[in-house]
Amino acid sequence: MSKYKTAVIVLAVVVALQIFVLGYLILQNHNLKEAVADAESPPEFKHISENGYFVVYKDGVARDFSGQRNIKLEWYTDGLCPDCTRAHSRAEDFIYEKINNGSMEVKYHPLNFLPQYSPEDYPLRTAVWTLGVAEYAPEQIQPFMTLLYREDNDTPLEDRNDAYLVDMARQAGVSDTAIAEVENNWFVLEAIVNKASVGIRQNKSLIEISPLERMFVPFIFVDGNQALMGESEDVDKDIIEPIQKIIDDSKFTPCGDDEDSGCD
Repeated sequence: MSKYKTAVIVLAVVVALQIFVLGYLILQNHNLKEAVADAESPPEFKHISENGYFVVYKDGVARDFSGQRNIKLEWYTDGLCPDCTRAHSRAEDFIYEKINNGSMEVKYHPLNFLPQYSPEDYPLRTAVWTLGVAEYAPEQIQPFMTLLYREDNDTPLEDRNDAYLVDMARQAGVSDTAIAEVENNWFVLEAIVNKASVGIRQNKSLIEISPLERMFVPFIFVDGNQALMGESEDVDKDIIEPIQKIIDDSKFTPCGDDEDSGCD
């Protein structure tokens, strides 16, 4: 073989190797970009809104109102708010009955309103878990909220840690797979809760509804004039008045009774 042919073969091999290496580097760069994009992009939620709420209705959990003609309520809540847990415990049987028979939908806004009363970040963590269960275990959201927002919670606040919240989820029938999903997406859910909480505090219409108490009584029942998607229907005495009576009979105050923990 002549030196010329040898040189041509060597050159061809070198060029082929360069093409292979270049192709490999391009592929690696593409994979790296995809990995970075996946890491930076929040997960796509099926059942909860990126604005920090979800709707419980007859067919399950949805990102917003269904548009069906029924009563629509908006419920703002904080896991540490004594009046909120009273409202959950005393009204939920009535509300769940109406939800399950298709006559009512409730849009829940779990918020971090009272962090100053809990160095353990309990309000934030309850809100994150509520959103997480609504997304990853929607069939269990009603029993989970019953346990988490119950009025007669004897567990000391300092003991309501991550293990406690996982135990509440398991008691409600949430699978270990769904629990892992909540934990894996914790920081995204946390950011959603905090953004929603700030937004609600700055909502002018809600400020006008409750100019002083809004910082401590975030649960608000909203009625409207339309039965369209995203809007509440006219006040129905059979729906609103029993709930309002529970609130009135309980003599709710902005920070609960003196013996309530969390509002000293």
